[in-house]
Amino acid sequence: MVVQLGSIIVGNELGLYAFLALIPFFIIYLIRPRPKQLNVPSLMFLMKQSGITRFTSFLRNFVKDWLFLIQLIGLLALIGILLSPFFYYDHDITAQNTVIVIDASASAQVKEGSSTRFDIAVSKAKESLGQRNTIILAKEVPLIGVKDVSSSQALEYLDDIVPRDTTTRLGDAIILAGETLAGKEGRVVVFSDFVNTGGQNPETAKLVLESKGIVVDFVNTGSSHDNVGFVELSVGPDSTIAYVQNFGSSPVTVSMSGPVEKELYLEPDSKELVAFQTPTGIVKLRLSPTDDFPLDNEVIISGPAAERTKALLVTNNRSVFLLNALRATPFVDVTVAVPPIVPKEYFDVFVLHNLDPVDVLPGTLEQIARHVENGAVAIVHAQNGMVDIKYAGLFTHGLEGFVGAAPVIVEQTTQFTKNADFGVVNGAYNVSVGAATSFMSVAGSPVLTLQDKGEGSLVYFGILESESDFRLSPSYPIFWNELLKSLTGQVDVAQLNFRTDKTLLFDEVKTIVTPVETLRRATMLLEEQGEYKVGDRVYVANLLSEAESDVSPREITGEQASKYSLQPVTERRKYDLETKLIMVAFAVLFFELLFIKLRGDV
Repeated sequence: MVVQLGSIIVGNELGLYAFLALIPFFIIYLIRPRPKQLNVPSLMFLMKQSGITRFTSFLRNFVKDWLFLIQLIGLLALIGILLSPFFYYDHDITAQNTVIVIDASASAQVKEGSSTRFDIAVSKAKESLGQRNTIILAKEVPLIGVKDVSSSQALEYLDDIVPRDTTTRLGDAIILAGETLAGKEGRVVVFSDFVNTGGQNPETAKLVLESKGIVVDFVNTGSSHDNVGFVELSVGPDSTIAYVQNFGSSPVTVSMSGPVEKELYLEPDSKELVAFQTPTGIVKLRLSPTDDFPLDNEVIISGPAAERTKALLVTNNRSVFLLNALRATPFVDVTVAVPPIVPKEYFDVFVLHNLDPVDVLPGTLEQIARHVENGAVAIVHAQNGMVDIKYAGLFTHGLEGFVGAAPVIVEQTTQFTKNADFGVVNGAYNVSVGAATSFMSVAGSPVLTLQDKGEGSLVYFGILESESDFRLSPSYPIFWNELLKSLTGQVDVAQLNFRTDKTLLFDEVKTIVTPVETLRRATMLLEEQGEYKVGDRVYVANLLSEAESDVSPREITGEQASKYSLQPVTERRKYDLETKLIMVAFAVLFFELLFIKLRGDV
């Protein structure tokens, strides 16, 4: 049988017998020494006049005896402890902590009437704030914007955020939301179109959080939209291929403008490619008419520099292998000069190989040396009989005989040494390089060095064609291509064009002019579509995501934003009163001792 006193339930029914302890308590209190009766006529007269009976006097003693009341309260508290009383109450498990996940990816920029999906998410988030709030932005790299802040601070943050031009790892952001609660009660509210492009599946992430007792609400900010956009871009040194996809349910015709003008007819859920010559500099390729997702209607291309590298191969016995390797470099225009006829004009790169000292006129190499002082690069290729050539300061190393057969050892991994297999040589000049930097060696003797000369550079390449099969290797043209790129500051166009989820890495802190601000960093996460200027180089980033551009969800996940309202989630909890009663008992005991002390009984 459950004994209930109003909303309070007795947990220990046997504790009711503890009320019997009140009987001896009252008896003990009433057992007192009988007072001696004294007849005082004046007092007896007054007592009779007031009409006070013995019974009234008895009650008055009970009321006015404070020590009795204190002890009675203490005894009742002890009896209450034995009863183990408790009551049930409804607790809102979501009221204290709220974690809001807002989709801040590219698809959040899709227009929904006069607003965007992102605007809808922010507006609903403002209505869903709790006492303490954490806001997480879901994008390629989820970001904790603010953590455990008041509603006013959260509102200030929501007023400042903007969406990014990246893909979405929504499930990862939901998992991160669960981690921020760290065992605390709370609710996670996700505002998104649920276009997830990578990482954990959002539904799986939701189940993980719910298994931990966390309430998760999915609020869908999107609706069905047709879309046509660029989904891929392959930029090469000579040609570029752009891919356009129709995500709609009906055929569509769009016009492409920019470096190529073309009209495209696209069947539903089909993809078309357009190939054209890679333009120089920065150009934009556009689709028209624009739709509800304008971000993927445009791509930016960073083409090669308009000026090409001019190289002069000076040789009396041209090597077909060397000449073909130089000509295979896409950004280099190669001219061959046969001494004694050598042009005096400026070239960006001079390559000296198989020179006949008899045919080299006085002043020829001196003129090249002056060009190097003004910023050119001179590459001295090892050859037989080079001890007889006076290089006029273009070769400063000391020749100290010959070393035998040995493998080529790469001492420093660089852009031009990492992709080449140099193999074994039968022999090489033994040189002392002084202050020059050595990148490769054979039996301890450097075979690839670099040093400064004025504003230019001097390079020594010491692998003799007669002593090595490296010229026959597929790595040979790759080596010369990468070496010339490094020496002239050229960059592959593939290294200038990125997706918005990539990161630029630099050797040192640089000033970076992004599409929205100027920063100084050694790394740069590309989160905005547009140009990133670093010195004289311009990198570009484009969305180019088939999954992110598919803005019309196949299935609607969660409750529509227009219908969503924050509702409390309660659970019935038990509240034990034993602890409170123990505290009351100790307080009464302390007060009783204090009362006796102040009254002077002790």
